Amino acid sequence: SPSSSSSSSSSSLLSQEYAARLPGWLPGRARRFVNNTTSFARKIYDFSLIPSTPEDEKEKIVGVHQGGEVEVSKVMRVNQLDAQTLDDDLHQLLWVGLERIARHGGQGLLLQWRAEAKALLKFTIFWNTIWAQKSTPGMELQNLILTGLGKRRPRFVPGAPRLRLLTYRQRVLYGVLTIFAPWLLTRSKDYMSDRQWIGFQRGSIRRVIYELVNALELAWDAASIVHILVFLAGGTYRNLVERLLRIRVGYVNPRAHRALSFEFMNQYLVWRTVARFLLFAIPLVDFGLVFRSIVSMVGWKKGWWKKGGAQDEGEDDDDAVKGRGKCALCGLSPIVVPMRATPCTHVFCYTCLRSLRMESPNPVCPRCSKKIVGEQRVIYHVPNESKRK
Repeated sequence: SPSSSSSSSSSSLLSQEYAARLPGWLPGRARRFVNNTTSFARKIYDFSLIPSTPEDEKEKIVGVHQGGEVEVSKVMRVNQLDAQTLDDDLHQLLWVGLERIARHGGQGLLLQWRAEAKALLKFTIFWNTIWAQKSTPGMELQNLILTGLGKRRPRFVPGAPRLRLLTYRQRVLYGVLTIFAPWLLTRSKDYMSDRQWIGFQRGSIRRVIYELVNALELAWDAASIVHILVFLAGGTYRNLVERLLRIRVGYVNPRAHRALSFEFMNQYLVWRTVARFLLFAIPLVDFGLVFRSIVSMVGWKKGWWKKGGAQDEGEDDDDAVKGRGKCALCGLSPIVVPMRATPCTHVFCYTCLRSLRMESPNPVCPRCSKKIVGEQRVIYHVPNESKRK
């Protein structure tokens, strides 16, 4: 067939070109091993679910469109990655908005059908962009559009290349691999996890299916990581799905400037990285301990803002012992089962002080930030108000 002959010719040309680069002192066996390995790697590299056409092979070898109309413009890697990042952020933003709406009613339904809701959201974006032969929002901001193996588009602007449309088969398989396959994997893993397929005996059908699904997922993730390196080296296909379907990214107008400047993108990426780091680091920080440490270093006293100057902590402890003070942890008055922390001698409720010592291996006093070594029982009598009257 023409496609097979063109693919074989391209492979032979590439292998001959690589063979010419091999040093002459290599033995014959080593030379044949290198050639066979290169040919096998080339077959894996060129593997696709969509058969190639003679025009594709000509563009791959010559580097120009059929008839020599215009040279193929290679898209910058940063533009492709920025477009993909913006599309992912848009999907996440829409999903967060959907979750906020569900809080007012139907949150349980959204949790139950979480996978279907995400798939429906992806399908809505896919139907209005890629299926309609349009750019996604991220690609539109980067002046990009997907190109396939279909008929040629009209020129977007005079002098721009005539990019090719996505075929029906490419669009269907793109939707299946990016929407249906992740949904099916999620539901399959949930089904197997709920029924404890991992607990079945080795060799049983259910255990084999469970291990096979995990192995396929691991292989896909590993191939995706390797493909990132391949993309950084070649810059042709952004992900495995686009490589399998021979879908590339092209400029709508090669002479147009970026819709987003480098300065704005740098600010956005820096802010995004800092925000993610803060979301990770903030829950790990004990702000109460930080505040108590600052208070201890500065030397603030309780009631320093009140009229009459600073209030002595000893008066607070005396009030706590007499039953009129408040626990510095829970604020309860009178203190229930008062306990004195040692060596700082501040008084707290028994449960509060015990919980503080159990939560941390090196607890500190919330009032003076000194390390608490032990505790001592305090006995007091609540004054009788009737006798006072």
